[in-house]
Amino acid sequence: MSEENLIKNLIHFGQKLCFNGLLRQNDMYPTDIDMFLDYNGNSFLYFEGKYGDKSLPYGQKLALQNVIDSHNKAGHLSAAVIFRHSVTEGEVIVKDQIVYEMYRTKQKGWESFKKTHTVAEFLNAWEKDCENKGIKIWSSHSPPPNGNIFK
Repeated sequence: MSEENLIKNLIHFGQKLCFNGLLRQNDMYPTDIDMFLDYNGNSFLYFEGKYGDKSLPYGQKLALQNVIDSHNKAGHLSAAVIFRHSVTEGEVIVKDQIVYEMYRTKQKGWESFKKTHTVAEFLNAWEKDCENKGIKIWSSHSPPPNGNIFK
């Protein structure tokens, strides 16, 4: 598996999205997600990266909790994960950043990690846990022709 050229258009990748004019009732407005993984429709991970000790805004935290709670109701093993970095300029190499906390269930709430793990180490452990639980996270079929699933 080659990791070259995962970002197809560097110019557009660096564009900032402006949500001005999208404020909804009760002061709700859109949020973004820094990283998302869909494991064959059976397990889902949402990642948010924060600089230094910045905390998640209330609305973003609530949105992540709600989406994980919704996955739980559907029977999907899922989590929202916060990683932290100290990069002031340039690329943040996500695989090397430290996982700080995660949300899996309402009952457990946001859990801090007892040991230090990088994002890459967390992913390896998550995938192994899914496989140990018999959750099919890898697809055996080829991608659709031309990448278009709607034809």
